[in-house]
Amino acid sequence: MTGIVKSAHGTAFAAFGDEEKGREACHAIASLSNIQFRSTLAGH
Repeated sequence: MTGIVKSAHGTAFAAFGDEEKGREACHAIASLSNIQFRSTLAGH
């Protein structure tokens, strides 16, 4: 895939060996992190 800025993704990007899977993993990890952050702010 062209136009991907690898530095914009986390370290999981390189761990998968496939750019699409690595990008998807990074997005999933970021989503889970955001959910946990919001839950913490809400006092759960």
